[in-house]
Amino acid sequence: MMEADRREILTSTLVSIFNIQEDKRYERLTPLNDYVGFTVQRVYPDDLRYKPPKNQNNKPDVVALIHVILRNIDSEDRKTPVFIRISKYSRYISEHFDYVYNDKDSPTKESLELSKKTPHPIDLEITNEFFINLEQKEITDKNNKIKSGANLLDFAFDYHISTVRGFKGLKSRFSKKYKQIQSSSIYKTIDFLKFILRKLFGRYLDDSNHSSYMIIGYPKESIKKLDIDSIVIFNYKASKPVIIFFCILSILFFTAYYYLRQFGYHSLYLTMLTKNNFMMLTTSILALYVLDEKLPYALLWIINFLISTRWKGLSR
Repeated sequence: MMEADRREILTSTLVSIFNIQEDKRYERLTPLNDYVGFTVQRVYPDDLRYKPPKNQNNKPDVVALIHVILRNIDSEDRKTPVFIRISKYSRYISEHFDYVYNDKDSPTKESLELSKKTPHPIDLEITNEFFINLEQKEITDKNNKIKSGANLLDFAFDYHISTVRGFKGLKSRFSKKYKQIQSSSIYKTIDFLKFILRKLFGRYLDDSNHSSYMIIGYPKESIKKLDIDSIVIFNYKASKPVIIFFCILSILFFTAYYYLRQFGYHSLYLTMLTKNNFMMLTTSILALYVLDEKLPYALLWIINFLISTRWKGLSR
């Protein structure tokens, strides 16, 4: 049996065990393609201190997105840890690059400003709390008590929203029982690399078609160019951030080489480079190509490596 077919069958089994299709609180159940698991969405309650942005029809845009994933399935007749991730999720941004206020489906500017002023629930990851036996179709907690799929989702959602409920929310925010995504040094590093990708290379990671990339890693196709002006230099067309970055690096490089020469350092290649226009042109085009086409994918590899490293840490 092909691995993809096995994942599909196991995911179907997992969904049937959770049996939440008729539970109106959990919407848009979506099976995952790359792992055994699924996602569901749940609207935040109206009495919560956090106020999600709303569109012109007064429907909330940001909802709680819950990932349920199984990894390292050694055998279907053994207990497998259930990984749960819950985070805020903008339905509009998942399908658009940015908010468009005159679009009736987009959150209004006023509701976005109001939402920013309210406390936001903390994104959480829950591991080694619940286990599932796919063959026996049974879910248990760490104390071996039988649970339903709704119990797991309710547990994650309640703990998520408890982070903005008065004293209990304050206690939850300082609790170390479950991993807080935004406090993770790995996720902060990933956010920084995304910032570099956007500001220096004029690219961004498009996860609008797959909400699980921050769990399973990004494919090469997810790197997209920003819709910004391009500049032609040495007959090579690249986005403005890349050209500016290239020029800054060139200035710094030759300035450093100039000062190194004052201390007796000499390079035959660099000397020829400064005296031969053809070598300067070809070297510059090659360097610009590497900067524009190769380094962004090197950053993507690092991001995926960090995501993989975090997964290994969670499975311990």
